[in-house]
Amino acid sequence: MHRRGIPGCRRGRGGAPRALRGRAGRAVTLGLLTVLTLAGCGATGEPASTAEARDQVAGSQAPSRSAAPEPSAVASAPSGAATGSALAGPLEPDALTAEIRQSRSDWGVRRVQVRLRNKTDAPVDVATAALTTSIAAGRVTSDPTRGRPVPPGRYRDFPVNLGAPVCPAGEAPSSSVVVRTADGQEVALSPEDPQGHLARINREDCAERQVRDAVRLELGPDVTAEERDGRLVGALTITATVTDAQAEVSITRVDGTVLLSPLDATAWSPTALTTLCTAPTTVVLEFLPGRCDPHAVAEDKRGTFVPVHVTLDGEPQPVVHLTAPDPLRGQIYDHIAAACGW
Repeated sequence: MHRRGIPGCRRGRGGAPRALRGRAGRAVTLGLLTVLTLAGCGATGEPASTAEARDQVAGSQAPSRSAAPEPSAVASAPSGAATGSALAGPLEPDALTAEIRQSRSDWGVRRVQVRLRNKTDAPVDVATAALTTSIAAGRVTSDPTRGRPVPPGRYRDFPVNLGAPVCPAGEAPSSSVVVRTADGQEVALSPEDPQGHLARINREDCAERQVRDAVRLELGPDVTAEERDGRLVGALTITATVTDAQAEVSITRVDGTVLLSPLDATAWSPTALTTLCTAPTTVVLEFLPGRCDPHAVAEDKRGTFVPVHVTLDGEPQPVVHLTAPDPLRGQIYDHIAAACGW
């Protein structure tokens, strides 16, 4: 890929907002998308991109890395189905089938579920399921302390954490599963991936690697707040620092999440980030709670993964999700509680 040089940079100053130390009462004034530029870039441009979301849905869209989470327990058996006695004798290769699944709670930690379905009329006591896939390094195995029987006609999910990304993995990722039973038998299976999770995960992993090779993106370190027109307006900062001096890097759009709703907009479009240079550039993203029902926070899986749209050398990249570290995540939850009046 031909890389062009980046525009010259100029120095700038800005004051950083102080951290939120209480709930609604102690606030500071923040300007919408106020640029806190340690060193900005001279040229700016109008942001233009299409929203992408990242969820467990297969295809080029990332889950919005929004389908309902997959059931992780057991599928219902037909009424009156017998559980049977434990399987006796050798395990036949066609006794089990395997699928790759991923729920919203799996996505952030790069975990998938190996779903094993029992096609026999007796329970199969599974000790572990081991997955080898072309999208990730090594062979990964489910927790042996969580082995359990798979009832006849039903399924169980065995979670495995993916290894380091392999980029690229090719057009059609390949994978295999080795099931080990409690009595030491092993059977090799070719898992299906009906929702295309492995291909999607590989696209996301490789796009993130490419973006992070060119620019460092950081959220935080704190949530700030201001009482405005009867609303408690929160704010996050995002800092971008180009790490590849030969790359042309532009952030065209930052999407909201289920918990973070951009103030008076559907997304943030910070013009200060449309042309970046090697010195850090920081902008403020003001937000309101996306939801005020307490269970949305209590059961949150995706609300603190902020989608960022990046263009490298003129080519838009798949959306990259910027993860709020644990201290910042807690501040986000506390701010939503204060803004919603819990």
